[in-house]
Amino acid sequence: MVTTPTFHIAMFPWFAMGHITQYLHFSNKFAERVDGLAVGVETMSDVPLHKGSLFAQAFDLTQDQVKVVLQHLKPNFIFFDLAYWVPTLACPLGIKPMYFPTVSVATLTMLVSSMNLKYNIGTTRFSK
Repeated sequence: MVTTPTFHIAMFPWFAMGHITQYLHFSNKFAERVDGLAVGVETMSDVPLHKGSLFAQAFDLTQDQVKVVLQHLKPNFIFFDLAYWVPTLACPLGIKPMYFPTVSVATLTMLVSSMNLKYNIGTTRFSK
C-alpha cells in the first residue's frame, strides 16, 4: 500500500473581511488589551479609520498566542499577509512562512514606493 505524505498548513491573515476565511478568531481576547479599542471589535471593519493604528497594535499583541498555536499545531507552512512578524516566529520552529498578499500588485507597488520616500530607501535595495 502506497501512502501519501501529508503536511499541515496554518494561515494567519490580517483581520479584515477581505482577508478572513473563518480561522484564527483571537480578536475577542486581544481587543480588551488595547486602550481606546472597543470591546468586541473583531475585524478592521468594526474600527473607525482614525483608530486603525489601535487595531494594528492589538493585532501585533497576538504574537505570543500565535507562537503557542504554531508550537502546538506544528504546521509545515504558514501563509500570512500583514503580520510581518510571522517569519520571526515560524522559522525557529522549522515552519516555512509564505507571504500571500491579498492586495493587488498595484497596491504593493504603491506601498513600496511610499516606503522608499518615507524611509529614504534606495531602489537598489529591492533589486538585489
